[in-house]
Amino acid sequence: MASVVIDDIKKHIDNGNNFLLSGGAGSGKTYTLMQVLDLIHEKNPVANIACITYTNVAVDEIKSRSPYENLRVSTIHDFLWDVIKSYQPNIKKSLAYLITLYSTDNKAGIKYDGEQTLDIAYFSDKTIEYRDYRKLEEGIVWHDDILKIAHHMFDTYPLLCNIIKDKFQYILVDEYQDTDKQVIEIFLDFFQRNKERQNVLAFFGDSMQSIYDTKGVGNITHYVTADIVKEVKKEDNYRCSEKVIELINKVRNDGIVQKAAKDNKIGNITFLYSNRDNVNIKNIKQENTIFKDWDFSNTEETKELYLTHRLIAKEFEFEEILSKYPYADDLLGDETRRNRFSNHLFKIQEIIYLYDNKRYNELINKTNFKIRKLSDKTVLKNKIEELRTGTKNTIEELIDLADKHGLIVRDDKLNDFIKENEDFYNAVKGLDKKQIEKVYHYVEGHSPYSTQHGVKGAEFENVFVILDNGRWNQYNFQYLFESTAGKESVIERTRKIFYVCCSRSKNNLVVFYHKPTSATIAKAKDWFGEENIFQT
Repeated sequence: MASVVIDDIKKHIDNGNNFLLSGGAGSGKTYTLMQVLDLIHEKNPVANIACITYTNVAVDEIKSRSPYENLRVSTIHDFLWDVIKSYQPNIKKSLAYLITLYSTDNKAGIKYDGEQTLDIAYFSDKTIEYRDYRKLEEGIVWHDDILKIAHHMFDTYPLLCNIIKDKFQYILVDEYQDTDKQVIEIFLDFFQRNKERQNVLAFFGDSMQSIYDTKGVGNITHYVTADIVKEVKKEDNYRCSEKVIELINKVRNDGIVQKAAKDNKIGNITFLYSNRDNVNIKNIKQENTIFKDWDFSNTEETKELYLTHRLIAKEFEFEEILSKYPYADDLLGDETRRNRFSNHLFKIQEIIYLYDNKRYNELINKTNFKIRKLSDKTVLKNKIEELRTGTKNTIEELIDLADKHGLIVRDDKLNDFIKENEDFYNAVKGLDKKQIEKVYHYVEGHSPYSTQHGVKGAEFENVFVILDNGRWNQYNFQYLFESTAGKESVIERTRKIFYVCCSRSKNNLVVFYHKPTSATIAKAKDWFGEENIFQT
């Protein structure tokens, strides 16, 4: 099957066709992308290729796997900014126009609430810069602005499209389904206006895995139907067990039917449910023999998936500290999104984690404690032992002890944050330090827990999925299983997240549903098989 796919792609490249590689979970889309790079290089060794990916992690992966000098790999924002940044007069005109365009009824523009009049004259003596934050009065734009400015410029200045087509004979878009609609319009609408200058556009992805937000295009079926893009389907699955493949084929509704590629395990799938008023997931895992060979402490092999952070906080027992934060990202985001207080606590937890895992060289580099002689290492050991197991049990005591021992010092920025957020600090300082320990392990992937959105692209031997909406009205598992009329958009969104969850499993999959209706159980029997339905 894989050779047929490559042969089809080669024909499209030879004929100068734009093409889409559609492949389900575990189909090896990134591997095929690398093969396409080889094909292009064989056809034209001096061709310039742009490869656009969704994340910096993906950028690094493709760079590490490709030897070609004429390949530019970047995120879409970096690609677009690199293309337009030299055309400052056009950027300023576009930015000024988009600011005037914005209104509560028209979100296509760029929002500005300040008192200045940000017109072309205002920006005349400024250089527009791209940063990870926005300060329009200083000419600083950020991620969302780049997409809108570039979209407007490519639409308004046709010469820009020709410049890019001349610069890059091939543009490859990975995870196309998550790519903003404005970007797809640039490539498949604005680029197509001039038929005399053409390059090859290649898209790789899976419409069933467009789960992140409403900005992603989701699919490009319209362009396939219009024959602007030729679709190539890759139906291999190298990851999932045969039982899981059978299930996810039933969940899909886009015509792709996957087959086990080679040496896939037989696997197991189970739909587990309970009609009890109150359920305890920990007890369910202990009571049911289907989990007897699962090791939930092995986070590389076993994952437990919930829809929201708050559901995980309840299960992993850090619900209280999370409730004190107005925004979950201030605690659970990455380092750039967490607030200063949370980042300080993470630094403390990190040195404890490094100590527990005997990663001593990394530990010494992370702590403020200075090693000047051999005996200082023993002193450091004793200080960290006191930090992790001592009698100081509140978050405030943890911070003070780490500072007192010179491990992670309280700097002026932390003190300023505490002064400026006194009510918040008073609410969290007396909480048990174990809560921030659990938060750290959860965020850093050292626990078995993950959100269902957070595991896209990952794979595990054992996957346990808890079907709980978590009061998030964008999703509803009952609607999905019952095909509730009038709820099509919610059903489709839920179908995709359910598909992503199930397709993470390489071997064993268990799905748990609390108090299902008879219609839900009927659908579960259809999807899982009656012999795989169990009540607990």
